[in-house]
Order: sequence, then C-alpha cells, then structure tokens
Amino acid sequence: MQIWARSANGIIAGVCNGLAQRFRVNVTLVRIAWTLSVLLAGIGIGVYLILALSLPRDDRLDQAYESRILGVASRFARRFDLDVGLTRAGFLFLLFGTGGLMVLAYVIMYFVLPHD
Repeated sequence: MQIWARSANGIIAGVCNGLAQRFRVNVTLVRIAWTLSVLLAGIGIGVYLILALSLPRDDRLDQAYESRILGVASRFARRFDLDVGLTRAGFLFLLFGTGGLMVLAYVIMYFVLPHD
C-alpha cells in the first residue's frame, strides 16, 4: 500500500507536491486545481489545512503511526489496515462536518479500540 504523505520539498506545507507524487501527475496541475478550488468554491483552503495537519511528511514516515491526540486515529488505522494520514483527515472532516459530535465518538473510540 502506498502511503499518502506531504512532501518535504513543498512550497507551503507540501500537500500539493505530495498529492502530485501520489497520483503521478505534474505538481503544476495539482496547484492549478487547488487554486481554482479556492477561487471558485472556497473549500480549497480548508481541505489544504486538514491535509497539512493530518498527512505525514514523506521524510518522517517512520513516525507516521505515532500517537497524537489520544492515539485513536493511529490505532483505528492499524486495526482496520488503513492509511494513517487519510484516517486522520477523515476524522478531521467528520469533526467539522458533524458540528463537533465526532469529539464524543473519538473519546468513545479511545476506550473501545484495543491499546497496543
């Protein structure tokens, strides 16, 4: 499985460069798509911030599964064999999309998911 990661050589946080490497496309195309999403829909900034916070950098992949806040996302990703960066991004999207209800689910998962 190829892991989703930010690039250490990006302009801001390496998200566009990391996505370009992941999908094997020119980074300029990804940056143009991101710019259009910012200008036309405005969601590009939020998506970029979430990905910048959740995706590990490609030069620190050995630390990708280290616990962050309570370690729920990394335990969830290990348990269900998922990419940890996408799992963290999904949790953040749900946090904002559910109006904070995900915080309760996150705390419950802390107690339900097996600890390493």
